[in-house]
Amino acid sequence: SILTQDNASSLDYFRLAPASKRVPTGTVYLHFKSVEKLMSSHSKLDGFRLPDGKGLEFRLISELSPFQKIPKKRVIDRREGTIGKDADFLAFQQKLEQQKDFKRESAEQQ
Repeated sequence: SILTQDNASSLDYFRLAPASKRVPTGTVYLHFKSVEKLMSSHSKLDGFRLPDGKGLEFRLISELSPFQKIPKKRVIDRREGTIGKDADFLAFQQKLEQQKDFKRESAEQQ
């Protein structure tokens, strides 16, 4: 494995963005705790040949980012998933149901 236990313990951020139909290449974002580990891992990863399950080989490209901040952890909203219990929303839903039953007269019928 490329990412050894020694390298994994020197990471403080790891995110995998797999390939998709829109983006044909996968990307791994790594943030190292020390510059020394970053430089040694960068030189090992750049150009490394990685086999896939079908027997094809892909060459890894390691790039250093000029903007090396990592995203903050996502704060979970306490209200997420509670809209079905909200009194105002339930009243709004009832009003919509009542309006659906109400049929307007067309201009020709008046």
